[in-house]
Amino acid sequence: MHSMIIGTTESGKTFLSKCLVAEFKKRGYPCAVLDPFCDPEWQADFITANGEEFLAYVKRSRNHFLFVDESGTTIGRYNPEMEWLATTSRHLGHSSFFIGHRATQVSTVIRTNSHRAFVFATDLDSAKLLAVEWREPQLVKLANLGKGEFFMVTRFPDENGTKIWRGAIDFEGRRVYSVPLERQANNAHTSGVSDGGSSDAVGVQHVNATDSGNGFGGNDNATVNDNQRAVK
Repeated sequence: MHSMIIGTTESGKTFLSKCLVAEFKKRGYPCAVLDPFCDPEWQADFITANGEEFLAYVKRSRNHFLFVDESGTTIGRYNPEMEWLATTSRHLGHSSFFIGHRATQVSTVIRTNSHRAFVFATDLDSAKLLAVEWREPQLVKLANLGKGEFFMVTRFPDENGTKIWRGAIDFEGRRVYSVPLERQANNAHTSGVSDGGSSDAVGVQHVNATDSGNGFGGNDNATVNDNQRAVK
């Protein structure tokens, strides 16, 4: 299963991405990162700023979680070689996360091959594009999200009929909370997310990103589990 993580600068997308890497590593799954800045905070098994080097590593590896930061520049809107990550890498057991500022900067091939999207505050054009492509009119609200707030949407509903979740990052407490959007509406939480809310498909309930204990708390870990099924 491939995913997009979209959001403007300092919206929270990189924080969430690094939390995911830390959790996958904690669970014993290898991770590789393509990052133009080679930020050591990724804690990945392999990190490079070179696209060709990244592809070479990925093609000789199996069952990795792949994170491509700054996808708008590292891949661009048309790069058939790099688009292989979205079209074919799953046959090697890989699950890719494409991180970018704007959905309009990400190629159509990558957008259509992503089965899940974590979307933070973004520009209106990207919000409208995502609302159409993911068949979720509510995503137009993405242009008005605050720092650390996000929607998570899947291509198809889960067993409970849910396909969109609302989440928020507590940067000071270094935690991530999420709740199905329908449950949020029914419970009418003041903060917009539940402190103890289920992370049924987001898998980021009570993410602890401190140095002493990176990991996902709680009992629901469907994001991790969905990807585990993809890499087995």
